[in-house]
Amino acid sequence: MAHPTSIDRSAAVLLLDGDQPSALAIVRSLGRQGVTVHVASSVEHPLAASSRYADGSVRYPDPLRDGSAFVAWIQARQQQHPHELIFPVTERTVVPLMLQRGQLDERRLAIAPTAALEQVLAKDKTMAVAESLQIPIPKSVHVSTLTEASDAAQVLGYPLVIKPARSVGQDASGHVQLAVSYAQTPAELKERVTHTLQFGQVVLQEYFSGEGVGVEVIANQGEVQYAFQHRRLHEVPLTGGGSSLRVSEAVAPDLLEASRKLLRAIGWHGVAMVEFKHNPDTGAFRLIEINGRFWGSLPLAVAAGADFPFMLYELMTTGRVGPHPPAKVGIFGRLLTRDLLWLEHVMRQTGAGGVTQIPTRADALRDSFKTFSPRHHFDVQSWSDPWPGLVDLGRIGRQYWDRLAGVVQHRWRLSLAWRRSKAATQSLPQTSGAARVLFVCYGNINRSAVAHAHARAHYGGRWQIQSAGFHAQGQRPADPNMVKAAAGHGIDLSEWRSNCLTASDVEQADVILAMELAHMDRLAALHPSASSKCHLLAAPIASSAAEAEIADPYGKTPQAYERACARVIQSVDRWLTGRRGDPLRHPLARRADSSARQGGLRRMALAQSRTSSSHPYFLQVNGRRLFALEIRPEGVAVRGHVLYLPPYAEEMNRCRCHVVATARLMAQSGLRCLLLDHYGTGESDGDSTEADWEFWKADALAAAAQLCQDAPALPLTLWGLRTGALLAADVACTEALQVDRLLLWQAVADGKNFLNQYLRLRIASQMVHGTDRETTASILERLAAGETIEVAGYPLAKRLADGLSGKRLADMGGARARRIDWVEVVAKEGQALPVGSQRAAQAIGAGKDLSVTMAVAPQVWQLAGEHHATDLVNKTAELMGAAS
Repeated sequence: MAHPTSIDRSAAVLLLDGDQPSALAIVRSLGRQGVTVHVASSVEHPLAASSRYADGSVRYPDPLRDGSAFVAWIQARQQQHPHELIFPVTERTVVPLMLQRGQLDERRLAIAPTAALEQVLAKDKTMAVAESLQIPIPKSVHVSTLTEASDAAQVLGYPLVIKPARSVGQDASGHVQLAVSYAQTPAELKERVTHTLQFGQVVLQEYFSGEGVGVEVIANQGEVQYAFQHRRLHEVPLTGGGSSLRVSEAVAPDLLEASRKLLRAIGWHGVAMVEFKHNPDTGAFRLIEINGRFWGSLPLAVAAGADFPFMLYELMTTGRVGPHPPAKVGIFGRLLTRDLLWLEHVMRQTGAGGVTQIPTRADALRDSFKTFSPRHHFDVQSWSDPWPGLVDLGRIGRQYWDRLAGVVQHRWRLSLAWRRSKAATQSLPQTSGAARVLFVCYGNINRSAVAHAHARAHYGGRWQIQSAGFHAQGQRPADPNMVKAAAGHGIDLSEWRSNCLTASDVEQADVILAMELAHMDRLAALHPSASSKCHLLAAPIASSAAEAEIADPYGKTPQAYERACARVIQSVDRWLTGRRGDPLRHPLARRADSSARQGGLRRMALAQSRTSSSHPYFLQVNGRRLFALEIRPEGVAVRGHVLYLPPYAEEMNRCRCHVVATARLMAQSGLRCLLLDHYGTGESDGDSTEADWEFWKADALAAAAQLCQDAPALPLTLWGLRTGALLAADVACTEALQVDRLLLWQAVADGKNFLNQYLRLRIASQMVHGTDRETTASILERLAAGETIEVAGYPLAKRLADGLSGKRLADMGGARARRIDWVEVVAKEGQALPVGSQRAAQAIGAGKDLSVTMAVAPQVWQLAGEHHATDLVNKTAELMGAAS
């Protein structure tokens, strides 16, 4: 076998994904061995390019934005440098190279065979192979009733992990974000499963007590040639995730044997990491996944002497891996950026309770001393190659500065709202008659429902009481959990039916009491004139701004409902009496004095939006009346038009505030934005059963024509979210409309797949309520027969279902747009665009200027309550040339 010192090092390496810390480890490894390394990346100034071992840096088209252009760039590079080896580091580059490897000289590509890669990329296939080889995987059971849960517990044993089948649950009232919980006794199982089953099916999984262990290998035609093992010490989040501190250790024989069997069965060739949960006390383990590429903790392996980058270089240049000394054990590797986040979580003691143990602050202090050990290494910072570490420290500082600025701004705004609202309870002018009080929350089935019922029962003789919510569906019953909580306070919500907030409600109200700052922001966006009369309900009972909001209890524990109910009642009493037992004779101002009341508060609202203005109105198109919110530039020249097309059903309401915030940034830079509600949805005319894809398409064309009629020469952007993105692409295929740009937020690539997923919400609700269960196929048959089906509170008719199911982005390559901006929301940095979305983006972007942007944010179109999507808003604003 060839010894490393005898290997020909004349072949240079083109290192892709140069922005990753693992790429930096590869540069340093190969550079020290005398190999020439050219760093390549889709971003400017990649981290690895700042290394002293990097021999130049080149930039390629972002594979997430245009996979075909990326592969064409690789083809041209291979023609210019025929002997250069290509090392991809992440799935961002591995996947497009795999999909189009037939167009390349694959002898120079450091990726595994396609058949092996496909089994690794699809986790279900990986688990199927493992199960066939009798390699342990986590046991799990899907349950739909408490009886099934009890039976499953007898098989799985305690403690149990209780996982919602979906992270966003569904009941008759809407969607809710759910979390993993644990049960150590039958009583805990009953309590927590009963709660979680309200929102859909539950997965019970055996709780495997163990530590995260990675077995890293290099294999030659399925046979492992070298192995290394590390154990995770810190993970972000604390309940499990990416590692930030790890330690090298001796390779466990049973884990190595399991890895060998797996990789032999798959036919693996190259580097990989096999991830396990391992219990060091019992020796038991469970397979988690296989990473078929270089892994994030690669710097630790290299620091410990497991030089996988050079071994892969050997394998590609000689066809085999020479002998290498075993790695050192007890070497620590720390990724500083992520470990600072771990430290934040520990200091705040945020994590899952129960069987998941949260490290103590003493643990954090003890681990910090490892930094001074000669056996400790940073992934990025290095005395022998200092510049990348300095670059990384600069980025960390900038990130924390941005976060601090955002937190300060939010707290400042909340403090202003709290102080203004608190003062309003004691300094309200006189009124000559019964004033109108409007309570507002999101759904009008929990907090504002309690406020309405309590205020009407105790103060209805003196004031006109009303409540409403932003939720598009009215006449919904109160949340059953809130019905119980309210009953304990003598409030009957058994006959409650919700109301949808209307412009008339806002106009007629003398004072509006909202539960959260987000509600005030949303009201200001839709009805700017209402800003001065809107206050935080909990302000008078809050001792600080941090307590001035009443959190939405929806989907949470019974204790959360009780706390919310009690705070609402106490707040209503303080607003309508000023002090307990001492009612104010003149608690609210009459509308005749409203202009005098608004004064400085209105000026404050206008100061925040002085470069844009909001104009809600109804747009008449094709004989239909559509609600429209136009956000216009003020004080700057109009340089273009933007027409926004919203997603379907509840997704439209969840994301309104983020859409408005983005549109305001666009308007500040000179873009005139028109935000539409489709016919049969939102505030527009028409019933949900009249919603029709072709109507929506025709209405979008007409709205675009009206938007552009004053300045037809200015460029037009069609902006859509989810199904709205699919509609925007469909509209852009029309020859009658000249579209300059498509802005696609989290685009639905296939309408049929979306429809099937949407119909499953109905099935999940049936499971929860114990009614007869349908199948997707049977629901589609009913729709085809002309029946109207209710899904999550929204009636769905045949014509919309037919129109939606026949649309695919892959068929819309004829979209008449010069540029397409695809914006994908991801949970963490470095996450790749899903393969299906990659293909759709490549299809619609063929021959156009296509960009793909990854925004780290929650999926706001699925979540109730206040959720920040700053990265999504700011990156979109940057794409559109707006200041964020």
